[in-house]
Amino acid sequence: LNHQASISPTPLGKPTVKVATGTPPRDPGNNLKQPPPTNLKKPPPPLVGEPGPSSASAKPAPKQAPNAIMETPAPPKVGSQHSRTGAGSQHSRGGAAYSSNKSSGSGGSGGYDSKPAPMPVGASLKKPPPGSEGTEAAASRDEHPVVAEFRTMLSEGNYIKFLNDIDQKGNLPEIVIEGFGLFRHFLSRDQMARPNGVVLAGPNWFKAATIPFERYKKQPEVIIAGLTTMTTLSHLPGPYKATMTKRSAVDLVLKVLDEFAMDESVISAACGLINALSTDEREGLNGKHPKVTIVINRMIALLHNPNQVGNQYALKPLRNFARQRKKLIETGRSPFMDVMDGLANEYGTIALVRVLNSFYLEPNIAEAGLTLMWKLSVPSDELGSIDMFPATDDVIRTITRCMEQFNAYGVVLQGSRTLANLALRISFPAQHAAPAIAPVKQFVRENPRQVDEEMAICAVHSFCNFSANTASRTAITYNAEAMKLTLSLISKFPDIPAIVDVGCLAVAYACAHDIRTKHSVLELGGLEIVADAFAEHLESGEHDLNLEVKDSIYCAIASLSGCARGALHIKQSPLLNSLQNALSFEMDPDFRMALEVTIQNTNEVKAEGKSVENSTAPRTQLHQQPKMFAQMLQNANNEQSVVALFRDLCLLGEAGLECYNNEGFDELTSMMSQMSNSREVQEYGCKALAIAFYYLPFTHIDSPTQLPHGGWALVYQRQTIECIQNAIRIHQNSVDVQRYAFRALINFVAPVCELDEKAVERVGVGQWLEACLNDVLETLNENPADAALQKLGLELFWIIFSTLSPEVLQRFKMRALQQIFETTRQMRDSDEVLKLACDTLMALENDPESLDFMGESIIVQLLDSLLSPDFDLVERTSSVLAILLKNVFIASGHALQYPNVTDHLVTCMSTNRSNCKVQINMSSSLESLINFEDASLRAKIALDGGVEALCDALRTHGSDPILVEFACRVLFLVIPSSGNHVTSMRNMLSVSLIQVLHTHMNNAEAEAAAMDALCTCCGQDEYFKNELIRQESLNAIIQVMGHQLGSAEVQRAACSLLGVLSSHGNRGKEVIGGFGGATAVVNALLAHNKSSSVQKEGLSTLKNLATTAENKRAIEQAGGEEAVLYALWTHYKNPQVVSNAYSALNNIAVDPPTKSVKLMNEKTFENCSSAMKRFAKDEGVQKNVCFYLKSCSYLQGNLEMMNRYAGKLVFSLQIA
Repeated sequence: LNHQASISPTPLGKPTVKVATGTPPRDPGNNLKQPPPTNLKKPPPPLVGEPGPSSASAKPAPKQAPNAIMETPAPPKVGSQHSRTGAGSQHSRGGAAYSSNKSSGSGGSGGYDSKPAPMPVGASLKKPPPGSEGTEAAASRDEHPVVAEFRTMLSEGNYIKFLNDIDQKGNLPEIVIEGFGLFRHFLSRDQMARPNGVVLAGPNWFKAATIPFERYKKQPEVIIAGLTTMTTLSHLPGPYKATMTKRSAVDLVLKVLDEFAMDESVISAACGLINALSTDEREGLNGKHPKVTIVINRMIALLHNPNQVGNQYALKPLRNFARQRKKLIETGRSPFMDVMDGLANEYGTIALVRVLNSFYLEPNIAEAGLTLMWKLSVPSDELGSIDMFPATDDVIRTITRCMEQFNAYGVVLQGSRTLANLALRISFPAQHAAPAIAPVKQFVRENPRQVDEEMAICAVHSFCNFSANTASRTAITYNAEAMKLTLSLISKFPDIPAIVDVGCLAVAYACAHDIRTKHSVLELGGLEIVADAFAEHLESGEHDLNLEVKDSIYCAIASLSGCARGALHIKQSPLLNSLQNALSFEMDPDFRMALEVTIQNTNEVKAEGKSVENSTAPRTQLHQQPKMFAQMLQNANNEQSVVALFRDLCLLGEAGLECYNNEGFDELTSMMSQMSNSREVQEYGCKALAIAFYYLPFTHIDSPTQLPHGGWALVYQRQTIECIQNAIRIHQNSVDVQRYAFRALINFVAPVCELDEKAVERVGVGQWLEACLNDVLETLNENPADAALQKLGLELFWIIFSTLSPEVLQRFKMRALQQIFETTRQMRDSDEVLKLACDTLMALENDPESLDFMGESIIVQLLDSLLSPDFDLVERTSSVLAILLKNVFIASGHALQYPNVTDHLVTCMSTNRSNCKVQINMSSSLESLINFEDASLRAKIALDGGVEALCDALRTHGSDPILVEFACRVLFLVIPSSGNHVTSMRNMLSVSLIQVLHTHMNNAEAEAAAMDALCTCCGQDEYFKNELIRQESLNAIIQVMGHQLGSAEVQRAACSLLGVLSSHGNRGKEVIGGFGGATAVVNALLAHNKSSSVQKEGLSTLKNLATTAENKRAIEQAGGEEAVLYALWTHYKNPQVVSNAYSALNNIAVDPPTKSVKLMNEKTFENCSSAMKRFAKDEGVQKNVCFYLKSCSYLQGNLEMMNRYAGKLVFSLQIA
């Protein structure tokens, strides 16, 4: 599995078949095909949802970065719609579908079991025995009389009286402590007996309960008793938690933490109360509380301080806050973001590792700490390029140690989630892979009854991600138990799509490059398990509901078909008929590729079987004594004997790998060097090398590779490349030699391309390949008519482009491009050649010189192929076309010379409606053409049905942020020239564009493009203004402004749209103001004070909004006038900003209902004179400044100020 694709749609111009690592599919010399590329399969995405204290399911989460284990903030409402990646009744891809209240240790989701300190010597107080009832004797003879009175009072339910009396009669701390204990006992008893009622009603009880805190503020035992009482109440049914949160419980805890900073028992009780209050986001301490950020920062400070006791007690409250992801409209922040900001740094990592390595760690604390690590391990951006949490040795060892030490459900669950995310990092230390998965395997093996769906998902997720990481893959491939457990979990939960999905993908990754793992999985019945999953999920008629499962199953089957044993097994089972039937109706190009590879492998295994049966005696001897291969070669005394041995070795296929033991591989390459002039020796030698590179896993260059049946061979080395190069150079006229030599090179370099671009081994192999390039080009020139060789040449270019350093590529690329274009010209009728050419060209998408050359050479051929019935071809050619039109200006000129090019592109969109990548590429191409030839082309696109096609794309693929961005931008450009199209398509346009506002709040480019398009539509049709003034639409616009305050483009587009809507009568102004629109506009002006476009649009909108009394107050409170004055000072050279600023100042200053005007700032007056002087010929500036001065002159104070500058002012007015 050598391809890579992100979970989100392929970025602009990248076809799915593009090998991100630069690796084409490999094919062994004996015609067995390589398993399908992993672009058929995205790496498993996030686990969704985490066990919550009481929720039964989790809300669907947005799609994230590849393989990331994401969490879900809150349970969904009944009847809510779950997305394909969501949790709940449908399992997210690789996600934990159910929330659970399972927890390791005690106090899983509740408070800490904080125990009061020992009572003073001589105290005669006696605690109520467990289970005591109110009818029993009040007290024993040694019980304090006040305590006995309290017992009687509480047993009769007089709780308010007790709270009032405890301050008066509790003259000893021991009495208060005992009283709190009795209060907890009896109130818990009575409240649990009336779960639907409220025993202690009203809010006043809390104030009375806190009085002892002041009286005994220096007594830690009393403080602990009071905090423990509140913690107990917060777990009872009823309004107790909400009452404490709304009252001053948070202030009380903060004060206690400051005063008892070195008392571990008090810190434990205080953190326990915060933990209890923050458990339920709906009723408890959440993002709406004014001091939640202070509490979070206090917990983080407690965790960070290595000298302060009680650090570990901060973990559970922080874990709860990290679950709260609901953002406030006013701030755009959530408690989750505050926790991440405080921990996503080097100090946060050190603090977590230190606490989790503490000696007295408890299981529930470890679980909370690992939960925080899990959340930190989730990639920050969509492609997972930002690591908030490092995969260091200390981190991995800490996680592994916690899992091994406790072996408890919650600890292993959170630990495996964290490891699954960290396993995706290139930086993951490979030496820790095997120890990291050991605790997961141990728990699954030893606790089968505790392995529920959630644990199973996490386990297979970790196995899958370790298999996907080339550095840690051997921890799975060399460990049969991991695959055995994966298969057992698939069998245990065959009806859970998430487990089948990620489990099958783990099989596909692990078996990709290792023949032993293929055999091991086959022996464990893995193919039967995958086939059963195929029948369960793909033949149920619910194809669209299980796309990810389908993807994984196809990958697993194709990977297992990559060995003769697996291919034969499939061929002899009913599975082959099912796959052939699936191929007949499958439309997705990725799925079709996987099916085609599998079926081709099964078809070719028969031919190999015949060859085995017809083999001669030497092959039988070689099969029986493979370790004698080296000796046989040494004893071969002529060319014919060597050729016979090489031929028999090839016929053995994967079984012949054992021949390379005992220096057999060295003898093979040595004999090829000695007989370099023998065509047959080189032909079969290169074929044997291709087979060896296909089956033997890549470890490191110049490092031995373990053989399937034991032993080692040095396979991946420079000497091997030199052997292949000699064969290519000496036998250029022999097509057979060249084919096998090309295939051997491809199979050698393919796994190397999975390494990091800067890896020393990858750079070294690139240098070795440089010596082969001229010979490869000469060979292709010498054999132009051989289609198979030319296709292999394209594959080889593809992999070479991805491997070579920029310096080497610079010397080679132009000759290679000329050869590619010559091949596509000679074989213009071959779709397969054009596909390979497109894949190869995509490897040069970031090289401007190569793109310029392509832009003049292949545009027409790309356009011709857009209407091909081969959807896979259309996707690839459209990707190359989109990149060329975007990056090569002259390419658009060549494209516009093509007859009816816009109609061609629009038709391609219509005929490939279901293919999101084609829609993206066509939208991008239309935008590039408009940018090249503006006016006439816009109307032409509209006439050709471009508006309808773009709306259809938005409706079909509205969840894709890249498509939304391009489609909305093109609509923004085309709509003004579309005539009646806007009115005739108003419903489709409004629904599509407004939906973008709600669904893409985290994508600044998509939101800005959608708002620009909506603004244009409002200018064409009043219908859109009426639709947008509705409550939910305006709320979405203002929410986006809060979420994307850092994006100047979003703020500009939003201010422009609000400006249009605020000019739509008083209703528009009032509704915008009611949702905080005035404050949002002022925030935009302040946040982007250097952006003239934001200032221009924002000031214009502020001018409209300032005409209502409510908006005036909001503008004043937000600092609107100061923002306008700052805009005047910063953009004093921009007449449009200055003109809009004075219009806004005028409307802010004047209040028509009261017929009043504000006092003018003297600095503002000086700015007026300067503006009038600087823009003496600008009518807009002169008009708006004069209007402002006229309004201000109605106030006597303003008039007096003007008189002081009469000379300068009169002169400016006369000039105006």
